[in-house]
Amino acid sequence: MYNIIMKIMIQTILKAQRIQIFLFVVLLSFFTIYDQQIVTFLYHPDSLYGAFFEKFTYLPGCYLLLLSTTILYVHYFKKQTNWKLQYLTMFLCAIAFFITSYYFYEALAGFGMILHVLISIIIIYACIRWDQLDSYVKTAWIVLFTIVAALLTVELLKVIWGRVRPYAHIENPSYYTNWFHINTNRFKTYFDLSDTTKSFPSGHSNWATLTLCYSFYFKKHKKQALAIAVIFILLVTTSRVIYGMHHPSDVLFGSAIAYTYYTIAKYSIHEKNRTIKD
Repeated sequence: MYNIIMKIMIQTILKAQRIQIFLFVVLLSFFTIYDQQIVTFLYHPDSLYGAFFEKFTYLPGCYLLLLSTTILYVHYFKKQTNWKLQYLTMFLCAIAFFITSYYFYEALAGFGMILHVLISIIIIYACIRWDQLDSYVKTAWIVLFTIVAALLTVELLKVIWGRVRPYAHIENPSYYTNWFHINTNRFKTYFDLSDTTKSFPSGHSNWATLTLCYSFYFKKHKKQALAIAVIFILLVTTSRVIYGMHHPSDVLFGSAIAYTYYTIAKYSIHEKNRTIKD
């Protein structure tokens, strides 16, 4: 039964995403040939645009994580029916808060922490006062698993691929490899920072694309949420190439991974809502 459901789901997703798959193949073909030329042409290490998104890209995704875990914690705390889930969701909420705190501190230091605490209080208060919160519990679990799965996939591929970042191979072209070359530890001995060999795929692009999941929480303003997310994705992906942190193929795969998980989540939520209606 599980295999049948998975087969139907995959067929449905592939059928619905034909345009996206075609666009991915076209872009990948182009970037496979011109990856190095594009990044060399656009490279601008002193770009304020690139520096801004280097610091702030993670925050929208972190708040998506915090929102999802807060929904879960508030729901189970109000229900008072399962103490294990209460403590689990409280723990997850605390982790999300500290992750967001870390990236906010990295971006804005002291002032950022004050702003972060205020935003967190607003999120918690909004969840407590949200009349329809209980209907979003399954959605919150799906979003949580989507975020974790996408991030783990990207981090695993970074370690396996070991692709050198553009800012390093622009100075020494011998470090350049195409996206389909798996290097693993081949170049690690040449660099003091292990992060230098984590170009493929792009983590920032992955985080940015995960903001599409905000649309699951804004049913009345779903199109607006998706439009804002798409603009944010385009800004982040281009900034990563300009700043010399990633090749075009890196950001393409980073976004594609997150988009794949987002599509699976969207289908899962759609099935959940259809089951409730039936």
